[in-house]
Amino acid sequence: MVRPLPLLHLNLPDKFGTATSTGVRPITPRGQKVASGLIDSFTVTKGPKTTGLIVFPFNGFYVKIRASSGTRDIPALETLMMEAVNSIDWSSKTLVTAAQPMADCPQPLATRPAAKRVEGDDMSGIMSALLGGAAAQVVANKSKDAKPAPAPNYCREPGSANSGSTLYRANGDPDRYMLAMGDGGTAIYAGRNDLLALVEGSNAKEGAKTSAKYTVTYSQLDRTGTYGDFEGLPLPEQAIEEVRNGSPSSVATTWGKKRDISIGIR
Repeated sequence: MVRPLPLLHLNLPDKFGTATSTGVRPITPRGQKVASGLIDSFTVTKGPKTTGLIVFPFNGFYVKIRASSGTRDIPALETLMMEAVNSIDWSSKTLVTAAQPMADCPQPLATRPAAKRVEGDDMSGIMSALLGGAAAQVVANKSKDAKPAPAPNYCREPGSANSGSTLYRANGDPDRYMLAMGDGGTAIYAGRNDLLALVEGSNAKEGAKTSAKYTVTYSQLDRTGTYGDFEGLPLPEQAIEEVRNGSPSSVATTWGKKRDISIGIR
């Protein structure tokens, strides 16, 4: 499984100027049996002399260790960071897998115009909202005994990294993407709504054609919001605008004992 390494050190030029990476490498946190973590260190032209980052999974969450120094070189900084990691036993109750640096996608998304919104009836909107909320809760409520699906192999869209978001694609899929919003665990997803197409196709009259719809969702730590549908894959700026200034058609709680789906059609 490829695990993304946050790029915030590279994406803060006001704080670090130009950051030069020493190269992402795997590490094995104390108590874990595989090299589940990643480390990267940078020399910078502004602020401290060096800065570094370690990320690894632990019991369903991610541990992130950052360090910067005005006097230490890269080897000394990494020694300090690894001492911090090895001072704690990180034995995890959840399955962890070996990590590897994430590469850019071999083929970037095709250049395209802004996607048009789907103009449909209220029933179609309600169905899309309900399916979006239900799908979010199914993912959140997966049984611990359920056989895990193969983990997608994420790649990074070339040139997409910035201080606010970075675009990733599962298995290089040209019909969907994920925008990681900073490093707080929230993300915007945009992609072809196969579940909605299946339902609409089964309800369509014989011979009638149904067109693909693309849905935007916003995943937070405890809830997932489903937004309006588009006729094509929305541009990243469209998806961000939809979440920042639009209203979700449904919100599904995905954390805690109380799980519900609130639907509100504009």
